[in-house]
Amino acid sequence: MISKEPENFIVPATKKCSKCGIEKPLTEFYRNKGSKDKTASHCKTCLKAYTQSEKGKAYQKAYNQTEKRKAYRKTYDQSEKRKAYKKAYSHTEKHRAYQRTYLKTYNQSEERKAYRKANRKAYYQTYKQSERYQALRKTYKPSEEQKARNKAYRQSEKCKAYINAYRHSEKFKAYNKAYSQGEKFKASQKAYCQSEKGKAWLAAYKKSGKCKASQKAYQQSEKGKAKYEAYKQSDKYKAYQKAYNQTEKRKAYQKAYNQTEKWKAYQKAYQKAYQKTYRQSDKGKALIQTEKNKAYQKAYEHSEKRKAYKKVYRQSDKMKAYAKAYNLSRRVKPADKESNAE
Repeated sequence: MISKEPENFIVPATKKCSKCGIEKPLTEFYRNKGSKDKTASHCKTCLKAYTQSEKGKAYQKAYNQTEKRKAYRKTYDQSEKRKAYKKAYSHTEKHRAYQRTYLKTYNQSEERKAYRKANRKAYYQTYKQSERYQALRKTYKPSEEQKARNKAYRQSEKCKAYINAYRHSEKFKAYNKAYSQGEKFKASQKAYCQSEKGKAWLAAYKKSGKCKASQKAYQQSEKGKAKYEAYKQSDKYKAYQKAYNQTEKRKAYQKAYNQTEKWKAYQKAYQKAYQKTYRQSDKGKALIQTEKNKAYQKAYEHSEKRKAYKKVYRQSDKMKAYAKAYNLSRRVKPADKESNAE
């Protein structure tokens, strides 16, 4: 049981240290509520020397592992006083300078590098799912100093070299391939293409020379040709062609194209080649020998169309050249005939 202090007790202005024996003012002693003068028996200098000694460090280490110390620390860390102190201290320049110095030294240590390499992925995935991370993303606002530092780093040669090396790495290629095949990327692309910004960008890109050159190179590549041939044989392409051929646009285009010189020249060349090939085929030879074809040929010989064609053909340069060559061949002299016979 603690005895009460007498009513007439007067606190002295100085006190003698029980360690070094020097009399010092009370400001040189730490507070202790259990003593009469509310101060410790050892002065600050002696306590500091003790805590820095091997004996003091060993005692403090052993004491920190006791249940009493752990319970006290747990209760104190949850108190409002401790939270207010931490919040106020974390915004001081002293704490920030200490954090920068400590992190710089700690991050370069081998222990930190090995730990980050072994636990980086698992820690990051767990941290992203935590409530603290989600709340921080909503409320985090970087300071002007942080923004300036980030901007300067992004414009530095070090950052550009790192990004360039990462984009050519196998890790980035594998990640990009997996991400482009995911549902998240497809949904994002679909939403962007349907937005006003996406439509404007796509329309401008299609008119650019870069898009045309890219499409031309792809269509001429083996991959593009194979893909187009497979698409032409698909039901989707057939249905599209069928629907397109019935549109007014297609009919108007076909009508205008049939009147061009290109189409007429193609038709003429195609008909000649087709007729020549067809007459030499077994089917064509059989058709010529049929009674129906003979009757058609006989009727055609006596028609007005045939007579008009003969009249025009006789006056053509082709017929005149043929007649001239034929007449020359018939005017061969008898001496020439005998010499040719011999």
